[in-house]
Amino acid sequence: MNGLPSKHGIPLDIPTRWNSTLKMVAEALKYKVVLNSYANQYGELPPSEQEWEKVETICEFLRAFEEATNVVSADRKPTAHAFLPLVLCIRHALNDPGWQTNNFMKDLAAAMKFKFEKYWGSDESEMSNPRNKKKDYDFNLAIVIATMLDPRRKSDYLEFFYHKICNTEDQAEKCVDSALEWIRKYYQEYERRVRRATSHQVTCSSDGSRTMGSPMLGKRQVEAEYSTFKSCRRMTRATKSEIETYLEEDTEEDSENFDVLAWWKARTENFPMLSTMARDFLAIPLSTVSSESAFSLGGRLLGDARSSLTPETLEALVCGKDWLYMEKIMDNENNLNVTPATYIATHGTDPPSNQGSGAEGVHSL
Repeated sequence: MNGLPSKHGIPLDIPTRWNSTLKMVAEALKYKVVLNSYANQYGELPPSEQEWEKVETICEFLRAFEEATNVVSADRKPTAHAFLPLVLCIRHALNDPGWQTNNFMKDLAAAMKFKFEKYWGSDESEMSNPRNKKKDYDFNLAIVIATMLDPRRKSDYLEFFYHKICNTEDQAEKCVDSALEWIRKYYQEYERRVRRATSHQVTCSSDGSRTMGSPMLGKRQVEAEYSTFKSCRRMTRATKSEIETYLEEDTEEDSENFDVLAWWKARTENFPMLSTMARDFLAIPLSTVSSESAFSLGGRLLGDARSSLTPETLEALVCGKDWLYMEKIMDNENNLNVTPATYIATHGTDPPSNQGSGAEGVHSL
């Protein structure tokens, strides 16, 4: 009917799956005509137009949370720096009166907001209790630092964020000052570690140079030691640290394809210690989806019927699947970025259609 595929079931709602409700209502909307016709044919009462409108509103409302969850669950790119913006987006969606078109949506938004405030809000009645040591809006410190290490946001976004969620200006300023204090402390710790490792390297190389008989090798080692010594002295004499210079620079323009890790890699010479710190903090995943998926994949490969696989073979299967999957994703992204005119100019023929099999369509380019 209406070109819809036959023998296609509608997924049911599962309490333990966050996206099962969205999939169920989205699929039901596609088969709206079919479901109404089935109900009329077998004497059942079909949903009214008001109920179908309610389903459409629920579907649009839940899609905003699906996008946020997909960003948090990503495993091919860093996610720690994207958490605070997502918190603001979810908070705005729950408070937006545009969604609350009827009592049902108001009750739904109120229930979700209650759960949201339980984790990310501040309960003034609890904060008045001196035994409660939790601070207002006590977000994970690693997430806050990772947000500042995003060159598109830095400390400006923290000020914007805390002014949005805090009740008073004093609260917002205290949260921002605390975050800046902690990022400076972590930077000083990284600086001490780098200097300790550098001094140890210089000592080891000087001890080893005593056994070298070649004057040329000795000259190279002395020059390398002088270069290391000079860089250490430059860092000591510098009036501003890397973290201060980084925070004072203008923020980068925001774009959909911005790669925060590539940005830090390109500026390793300008910020050698801060780039190392950024790499460590941005590597923190927000979700356990990727690790749980890895264990699930291992269970599917090493089942009861294939329990005699060696660790090397199992590792090869897991890595091979991951590499092939990544290659397919990259090819698909490249195909989407190539216009037909560019393809014709490069290959001299029209681009192939995407109606064939996935592997043939990918490798034909």
